[in-house]
Amino acid sequence: MVCLDQQILTPVDGMVTVYNTNTRQDEPKEAMTYPDLCHKPVGLFLQKEEYISRHGEIKERMNFYASFDVVTKRTAIEILDNTSANAVDKMIAYVKNKQLPEIQSPPIGSAKNPNMLDPLPVDGDNFDADIRF
Repeated sequence: MVCLDQQILTPVDGMVTVYNTNTRQDEPKEAMTYPDLCHKPVGLFLQKEEYISRHGEIKERMNFYASFDVVTKRTAIEILDNTSANAVDKMIAYVKNKQLPEIQSPPIGSAKNPNMLDPLPVDGDNFDADIRF
């Protein structure tokens, strides 16, 4: 709301268009609307992220990172602090796409192999030495 210069929102009942996944068509539906936000541009900074789908495939999705005023390029904190616009340029320069890390497992039998369990310490015949009662 800060980036849109709106301090108060007044909800109004109205008709909106929603996509019905069953009929695969846009349909009108009554819903709560906010006319004060309609037709006001806002900048969205998105970050692409790789993820593994439930089918094991590597896919990409866009995540919300920040919003900003499209005219002044100031983020909400810059507007509230009344400072100059620097954050968006810094985000463009430094925020990179999130890629999945390269996964390389150590060879089997290696101490760092996560699939190998460390043996439990055994103190002679006293198997209960590490159990605290």
